[in-house]
Amino acid sequence: MKQRTESGVDLSLPGHANSLGNMRERPHLPRIKLYIIIVFYSICSSMLLLANKYVLHTARTPGFLILCQCSFTAALVPCLSAFGPERQNISLISAKDLNRFSIVVLCFVGTLFANAKALQYVNVDAVIGLRLTIPLFLSFLEFAFLGRELPNVRSVLSLIGIATCFVFYLIYDRDGGISTLAWVWLAIWYSWTIFEGVYVKHVVSTTLLSVVDQTFYQNFLSLPILTLATVCYESSDVIDMIAASWHIKFVLAVSCLLGAGMSFFSFVLRNEVSATMFSLIGNLCKVFTIAANCVVWKMHASPTGTAAIILCIICSTMYAQAPLRKAPDCTARSIGDRGGPQTAL
Repeated sequence: MKQRTESGVDLSLPGHANSLGNMRERPHLPRIKLYIIIVFYSICSSMLLLANKYVLHTARTPGFLILCQCSFTAALVPCLSAFGPERQNISLISAKDLNRFSIVVLCFVGTLFANAKALQYVNVDAVIGLRLTIPLFLSFLEFAFLGRELPNVRSVLSLIGIATCFVFYLIYDRDGGISTLAWVWLAIWYSWTIFEGVYVKHVVSTTLLSVVDQTFYQNFLSLPILTLATVCYESSDVIDMIAASWHIKFVLAVSCLLGAGMSFFSFVLRNEVSATMFSLIGNLCKVFTIAANCVVWKMHASPTGTAAIILCIICSTMYAQAPLRKAPDCTARSIGDRGGPQTAL
C-alpha cells in the first residue's frame, strides 16, 4: 500500500481549504483487500465496545483499561513488524511528525478515556446512537478543511434521518435514562471524536510514516499520560481489579487484542476513505454490537429504543461519500509528481 508524500500544507492553519482542495485522490487498495480490511475493522470495533463495557461495569478503571490496551499494542506492533513477512523496523519519527502526532495522541487518549467514562454511566446503545450522528458534522467539516464536496441530497437526507431517529431514541427509551454526569462525558467524547475525525485524517493524508509506524507511535506516546492518570486516580481500583475473578482478566486480555486490531485497521482504513465514510463504517458495524449486547445481558435499551438505533443504522446506509473537489490543472499534481519518497507497507 502506498503512503502519500508530504503535501506542504501547514497543519497549524486549518483554514487553508484551498490548499487541501488541490490534493487529488491517490491510488487505493484493490477493492477485495479494502473489503477485507473493513471486515476486520468491523469485528474489532463492534466487539471492543462490548468488552470495554463489561470490564468497566465490574472494575470501573477506564485509565487502566486503556493503558493495558495501548501497552499491548505498542509492544505487539514492533514484534509483528520485525518478524513478519516484510520484516520492517519502526521508522524514527521526525520532529515535524512528532509535533503532529502529539495532537493525535491527545485526541486518541481524550476520545478513549471520555468514551470509557461514558460507558460507566450509560448503556452501549446510547453511545452507539450518539456516535451515529457524528457524520452530520464531519461531512461539513470535510468540506471546510479537507477539500471534499458537500454531501448530495441523498446523503443529506440520510444524515437527517439518523439525527431524527436518535431523537426518537432519547424520547422513547425510558429504560436508558441518561444522567447529567453521563451527558457531560458524552459531550466531551463527542467533541473529541469530531475533532479527531478531521485532524487525524489530515495527518494521515500528509505524513510519510507507514501505517505500522503510525499505529506504534499513537499507542507508545499515549503511555506516559495514561500511566500518570492511572497512578494518580485509580491505584486502589486497579488493586481490586487484579484481585478480581479470572473472567474480568480474560475479557481484559481479549479487549487488548481487539484494541491492537482496531488501532492498526483504523489507520489503514483512514488512508482509503474519507473521514465521514470512516465514521459511517464504524457505525454500521455496531449492529453486531447491538445484537450481542441484547444476548449477553440486560443492560441494553428497550425494544423501542433498540428499534430507533437500528433505524439510525439503516439511514446511514444511504450515505454516499462525497468526492474531492476538482482542482485547477495548473495546481493539481499527482502524488508521484511531488518528488518525495513513498513508503510501501
